[in-house]
Amino acid sequence: MNTHEAIRNRLLWMQDAYRLGPEDCVLQKTPFSFDVSVWEFFWPLRTGARLVLARPGGHRDPVYLVDLIRREEVTTLHFVPPMLQAFLDEPRAGRCSSLRRVICSGEALPADLRDRFFERCDAELHNLYGPTEAAVDVSYWDCREGRGSRTVPIGRPIANTQLYVLDPQGQLVPRGVAGELHIGGINLARGYHARPGLTAERFVPDPFASLPGARLYRTGDLARYWLRSVRDAPSVWPMDGPGGENTEASACSIRVALSPEQTQQLLRDATRVYRTGIQELLPTFVT
Repeated sequence: MNTHEAIRNRLLWMQDAYRLGPEDCVLQKTPFSFDVSVWEFFWPLRTGARLVLARPGGHRDPVYLVDLIRREEVTTLHFVPPMLQAFLDEPRAGRCSSLRRVICSGEALPADLRDRFFERCDAELHNLYGPTEAAVDVSYWDCREGRGSRTVPIGRPIANTQLYVLDPQGQLVPRGVAGELHIGGINLARGYHARPGLTAERFVPDPFASLPGARLYRTGDLARYWLRSVRDAPSVWPMDGPGGENTEASACSIRVALSPEQTQQLLRDATRVYRTGIQELLPTFVT
């Protein structure tokens, strides 16, 4: 159950971060059942930018998207990584000279896909991360930072949002040590509708908050603070090896929450299983 306050915070942060203006054009192509569509609709309407609606199903057609971007001079749009790959495979993708910023989220962004984007496009590429249990996104990363690295971080927390890497006892881990990623702040959901047991399991008391009743969401994703710093912030990068205990699967870029039993069955039955691996993030100073 997400709140109006949370999505308002998310939209205000996005404008502060990316400064959309009347000269911009946002392409709305995400089906409205997916949370990304919220900012595709309301961000340009809040800021006076132009909004272009793709035809139904157009988000799956790279040829159509290239034509539409060029014809309408689109400056801003979103891709999940598989569709970004398909877009870059279109021979004319590099001719979309109006593009200024591309937002990528929904799945882990591979480093080789990031590098290929910059080989073909002059636009900015931003990697955003957020589970269903928050209002769209909770962290962001400008992919121009750390170009050439073998992984892409999920980045710093957005406004009024906190990211913590904790050990099994709920204590902050030192830099370089893996722990479970926890999310707190305004952007967090209130819990699962009509599922109090699961809500109590995943939304735990926030020991770092001064506000009574504050909660942290246990993502099940493993993360670690890296030993280097970028822009005076402690950075976090993934470790090699298998990932955390995330119980979500992705089919055609649609995430589905699974029970532990369903997860084990999927791992047994699947001939090829892609696991997320340890998430990366680059939090700003913890407050």
